[in-house]
Order: sequence, then structure tokens, then C-alpha cells
Amino acid sequence: MPWDEQILPIDRIRPSSAHELLHGCRMKAVLSKYPNSEIGHEGIPVHPNSSIGTIYHRLLEAARRNNPSNGTENWDADFAFSVLRQLTDRENQKLLQNPLNAHLVPLTDNSIYHERCMKGVYNAIRINSNITPTSTQPNPSSQDSFHVLFGAEINVWDIETPWPSNLGNKQAPIFSIKGQIDRVSQNGNRIVIEDLKTGKIFENDSEELKSSFITQIKLYAELWILTARYRHGRDYSISDIDMFIVDEANIRYPISNHYAESITDQLRNVLLQTNQEIINSASNDDLTVTLATPNENSCRYCIHRTGCIVYLTELLDNSGFTEDGFDLIGTLANHPIPNGVGSTNYQMRVQTDSHLWLVDQIKGQWIEESNLQIGDTIGIFGGYEIETSNCLNFERYFKCFLDQQALYKINA
Repeated sequence: MPWDEQILPIDRIRPSSAHELLHGCRMKAVLSKYPNSEIGHEGIPVHPNSSIGTIYHRLLEAARRNNPSNGTENWDADFAFSVLRQLTDRENQKLLQNPLNAHLVPLTDNSIYHERCMKGVYNAIRINSNITPTSTQPNPSSQDSFHVLFGAEINVWDIETPWPSNLGNKQAPIFSIKGQIDRVSQNGNRIVIEDLKTGKIFENDSEELKSSFITQIKLYAELWILTARYRHGRDYSISDIDMFIVDEANIRYPISNHYAESITDQLRNVLLQTNQEIINSASNDDLTVTLATPNENSCRYCIHRTGCIVYLTELLDNSGFTEDGFDLIGTLANHPIPNGVGSTNYQMRVQTDSHLWLVDQIKGQWIEESNLQIGDTIGIFGGYEIETSNCLNFERYFKCFLDQQALYKINA
């Protein structure tokens, strides 16, 4: 299942992909930089909660920018809802542009939307009322936002030479790392960098912040120092900076500024190595084997996993199912049947090397689109195994998520 488009070397990367390049799956980081819907199959639709989470995040970001246009010092409910409507319209339009995601529109039909966004409006008003208005905070839509060090949505680069006068022109240098910090402020002689996160911020079943978030904010701090030094002539070190992960309730979690090696330098080295491997690869299949590193954290929400040879091979090597995983591959043993009279969900049996699985709660949409035949090798993407005793007509039980992502024929 090759890519139909050539994968290009990475010319720049965002800090949010840094942890993936350094500790996760480099293939995912490369493909996230150059989105490719031709990979393997048609790709996997986005999770509807992801789009709603984007709206929530943008709403809180707007509140933290603290530049209401309604003539008041702080946001009120009417203004917050107007911002919410604009963000929702924008996200709906983005989903409509991709046929795989068009069925998610309008997002307001999703029951989680109202619960999540009502909470977002409340938090946005509360956050904004706790931030003192300043005349120096930039409007992110303005060109001036590229030339400030403090405020919301601050642009930073990994530049290591004096700032070029031709920035923005075609002749300007290409930065290998570029990011935008949610908020930078001053507290006395301390620099405060904050990264806003919505949703879960801790590792599974622990009170430790996600390591990817920590990598990201430390990289933000290093890029801010470089931008301050070479764009503004102001010399800071990491010891001058306080870093905080901020959750959606505006609770701040401090991040240590004591660490040995520059993350920026590490990332530059990985970028150089990865680009060289891309240039030297004989085929995209070979490149997948070189760069892909399947793991639960990287693969769970990766839209490219249906065409990732390394990932599919791992599934097949584990009797069609990774015990800590969420996808299943095997041979169709019977025609899918509805779960009940009038049901839009289906079930079917799937044979792997060692087990006969009952696969339940498959969306009718995927059954209709897949045109399945007995004996087809198929992949069900999005589900989990349920503990069950052996039954007469199956040995293992796999239940699809209610928002099941996809079902595909794997046959060549």
C-alpha cells in the first residue's frame, strides 16, 4: 500500500511535532507535516471530539488574548457566544472541504458539542476577567504580532543569526522549527511562558503531565530565547524563564527549567538525519520501515495507520490484534448482519490465525461502503476487546467504538 505522492524532506516543523520526532514515530511527524490522503486507503475521518476540542481551545485562546471588540473591559456572555459561533462556522467549513469528514457537519448536532462549548464559554469569561488588559498585547491577525515578545500567540523561530531584513520574502531563510506560544508575560524580572491545553493533560492513570507537553513547552522556551536574542537584541537564558502548562480551568502546572541538553539542538539533528533518510530511500515502503515506530500513544489517533506497513504487520503478527491496542485485522467469516430489527449497527465474525472473533457495533455506513465478501481480509479501525468466555460461535469479542473510525478491505 504505497503512497501515491512523493514524500518531501521536512523543511520546518512545529513544536507540537517535536516529541513525535524525538521519542515517538518519525513517520507520523513527517506525514503530519505533509498531510497525504492517498496513504494506503482513503485515510481515517477525524474524531468529532477532536474538532470540538479545537473550537474549545481556540475559544480559550481568544479569551487569553484579552482584546474584546464589544467595547467592554472584559468578555460578557453575548460576546463569548459570538466568538463561539465564528469558531464553529470555521471548523464546519474545514470539515466540509474533506469528503471523509463532511458527515460530521454540523458539529452542533453532536451531543458533546453543547456540553463542551457551554463549559468553554464559562471558562473563557472567567479566564478573561482574571487577565489585566494591556495595551501591548498584539492582535494575532496583525503583522505586528510577528515583532513582539510578550502577549498572546507569540511567534518564535530557531534563528541563530541576526534577524534578516527580508523576512517574509521568498529570499528569506527557512527556519527548521517555528512555533506560536499561547502566552508570554513578565513577572518582575522573570519571563513567564504558558501553554494552554484542553482535555487530558496527564499520562494514563497517573498524576504526571504528558511528556509530549513538557517537550513542547521547553522547546517553546528555547525558541523564545533565540527570537529575543536575534530579533530584539535581548539576551535571556533558560534560568530566566518560568514555564507553565495551563489546563482549561486555568490551573497552572510548573515545569522545571533545569535540564541538560538543548531540545532545539536535538531536534535539528533528528531533522537532518530524517531528511537524509527520506532523500536516500529507494521507495516509500522502505522509508516506512525506517521511520515508523508503532506504539499506543503514537498510533491511537494517527490517521495514517491504515496504510502503515509496519503497523499492519504488527497487527497481523499478533493474531490480528494488539492486546493493548484498538484495531483488528482478519478474514471475514460471514456476511455482516444487523444487531436487531431496524438497527443501523452490524456484527460479523472475523477469523485471525488463532481466534474467531465476534466484531460488534459496526456502523452501517462502513458496511455499505466496503462491499464486503466472505474471505476478504479486512481491517476494523477503532475498537477494543471485551473480556468474555468462549461461546459456540466465537472465541474473542471485539466491540467497535461508538464513533468507530473506519473499516477497510486490506486485500491487495
